[in-house]
Amino acid sequence: MIDFGAKPDTRIKINRSKYSTKSYYAKLLSYDTIKDIAILDVNGIDIKGHGFDFNKSIEKDQKIQLIGYPDYRENMDSSIKDGIVLGERYTDKSRIGTIEKRFEISATIYGGNSGGPVVNEMNEVIAIAVRGITKHGVVSSEVIPIIDVIELAVKEKIYSMEKVEEIEI
Repeated sequence: MIDFGAKPDTRIKINRSKYSTKSYYAKLLSYDTIKDIAILDVNGIDIKGHGFDFNKSIEKDQKIQLIGYPDYRENMDSSIKDGIVLGERYTDKSRIGTIEKRFEISATIYGGNSGGPVVNEMNEVIAIAVRGITKHGVVSSEVIPIIDVIELAVKEKIYSMEKVEEIEI
C-alpha cells in the first residue's frame, strides 16, 4: 500500500493543480516509495501516443530544460527553465537499506515541477524532477534518472524491454 492509501488498480481522482477545478481519474499502475515514483494511467489520455522520447544518458555539465507548472494557476502556460546537470548525488535511505542515485540540476525546482520532465537538447526525457524549493525551505534541485522509471515500468510489464533497447545512447 502507498503512504497516501492508494493501492494498485485503484481509481484516483486528480486535478492538474490545487488551483484547478477540472478533475481526471487515474489508475495507479505502479509505484516505488523509495525512489518517489508513481506511474499512473490517466483516463482519456493514451500514454503510448503522447509525450516525449527518452534517453538513458545523463551526465555532468549536460544542458537540460526543466518543464513543469510551478505555482500553477488556471490558464497558465507551462514553465521551461534552462540549466545543466551539476553532478550525481546520493540520497541515504540507510534506515531501509538503500542509497538512491539522483542528479542535481542548476534549474530551480519548485512545487509544481515535481514529477515533470527534464529534457536534453534533443527534447528527450532524461530525468524526472523530484526535489527542490518548498514552503518549508530550500534544498538542492534533484532529479531521478528516467531509466529508474523505465525499469519500474518494465518490471511491472507496463513497458517492454525491447522498446528500451531500441533507444540509442
